[in-house]
Amino acid sequence: MVIDFSHASAVASLMRHAARARVAVVSGTTGLGAGEFAAVDEAARSVPVLWAPNFSLASSRGMSGWRKHGDHRLSWAGAHDRLDP
Repeated sequence: MVIDFSHASAVASLMRHAARARVAVVSGTTGLGAGEFAAVDEAARSVPVLWAPNFSLASSRGMSGWRKHGDHRLSWAGAHDRLDP
């Protein structure tokens, strides 16, 4: 598993490498643009990816509707389920 809190400019490359290596990613890197989100989406098709703009307890409690909105970038379970045999 890769835990990423780096810089937005590194996210696309990190996601491509993680997907190729079949390594899960947890990322809290902020400042992502359309290209970075596209890389997150693409990686999430093959490996578990959890991206959130803030991992503080208060913020996480307020974001419980992520999965309900269908945004797989924010749903660990959605990607993980696809990888289980």
